[in-house]
Amino acid sequence: MEEIAGAADSFFPDLENAGGRSCVEFAKRACSGGELHEAEILSEICWEKIHTGHWKDVDVAWRDAYALSQILVVDCTLRTFPERGGGLVQSFPSNPAKDGGRGDGFAALSKRRSIQPDAQDSLPKITTKKFESLLKKLDMAAMMGGARFRAFVDSKISYLEEMLSETHKSNKKLKAACAEDSQFSVGESNNDLPLPDGSLESDSDRPHVERLPSLEDFFLKYMIGEKPCIVDGIIETWPAFEKWRNPGYFKELHGFRTVPIEVGRHYLAPGWKQELVTFSDFIDSHIATGTRRLPASDPKNREGGRTENAIGYLAQHPLFDQIPGLQRDIRTPDYCSLGEGEIQSVNAWFGPPFTITPLHYDPHHNLLSQVVGRKYVRLYPPSCTEKLLPFEDEMRKNSSQIDLDRDGGLVDMNKVDCILAPGQMLYIPPKWWHYVKALDVSFSVSFWWK
Repeated sequence: MEEIAGAADSFFPDLENAGGRSCVEFAKRACSGGELHEAEILSEICWEKIHTGHWKDVDVAWRDAYALSQILVVDCTLRTFPERGGGLVQSFPSNPAKDGGRGDGFAALSKRRSIQPDAQDSLPKITTKKFESLLKKLDMAAMMGGARFRAFVDSKISYLEEMLSETHKSNKKLKAACAEDSQFSVGESNNDLPLPDGSLESDSDRPHVERLPSLEDFFLKYMIGEKPCIVDGIIETWPAFEKWRNPGYFKELHGFRTVPIEVGRHYLAPGWKQELVTFSDFIDSHIATGTRRLPASDPKNREGGRTENAIGYLAQHPLFDQIPGLQRDIRTPDYCSLGEGEIQSVNAWFGPPFTITPLHYDPHHNLLSQVVGRKYVRLYPPSCTEKLLPFEDEMRKNSSQIDLDRDGGLVDMNKVDCILAPGQMLYIPPKWWHYVKALDVSFSVSFWWK
């Protein structure tokens, strides 16, 4: 743990300034002696600190300390287990600068000293579930920790994923499950889902569709003109366009990763909540079942074949920061370099049919990129803001109090709507109100920029 200890030493003054002097002592003992108990106490304290008050007011030192605590818990835990091949885990990857950015533990895998069979039998055995629990801790560090120790977190995640991948390859049941997933189309059509009143009327405006407009045309016509448009011809060149149609792709490569999902009708609805699940569990519980629905006319159908409180949605999550391997499947559109050209966030939206994002606006330029499946999108210009009845509180002021599915479709107001097909990008100008509803199992990527 020498590398992480060295990085931690330079961080400790910041933690002390944030009021964490006692935590510095716990961290030092965990770094120097590999004391799991000390690392776990540090983790519990940091967890409480980052959940005290509003998230934006949490001192970044406590977020960094939380990431450090998770790294130390993982390191200290693995010191107590023999390596899967019979060696003792002594050199867990910790220096992201070595071994091509993966950590020096990879080079050490073949060099660790072996132990005699009788000695090995007396040591505790690490199980797949233990690997999964440690990987979850690192995912929590990636999602909620600060940036200072992120390279160490990523290198350790790579190590654990490689170990779990070896188990996965030898597990015939898991292999068969992934093969079975590849047999159904994620983009399975569902043309019977109910849409808000007034949807897709013949006299409604539609966004103009252009195939690969020039940067100049896009900037002048749509960004300066503040008009929505659909761009064709970009997503079809992404590796994601083919790979993401197979849910087994996600399960095989990243099925053990922990992701946050929203459960419920949408974030403004009663009973809405958030959960942490593995990627595999999310796909099995929400994506696979999402294609097996009752028709809309069936009296047993509630909200598209599932009870509204059971719909799971991986929504507005920086998945590509958390799992950089998936980032290689997409490309940032050149249009995002226009204006100030500053990317604010790149988020994933993955879910079954009927997932809803209620009527709201965003302050940034947005390219909603539909990789898999279709979505119905309705837009209203900023001039309609007063009639759309925004909430008055600070947290929800960019969301409308009008529920398009239950309060009527606002058919008397100027709107632009469309069905966004796989391979299409919808440009949504800043402060344009929009409502989105998935018609199929779908995966979208949103690029927000200034």
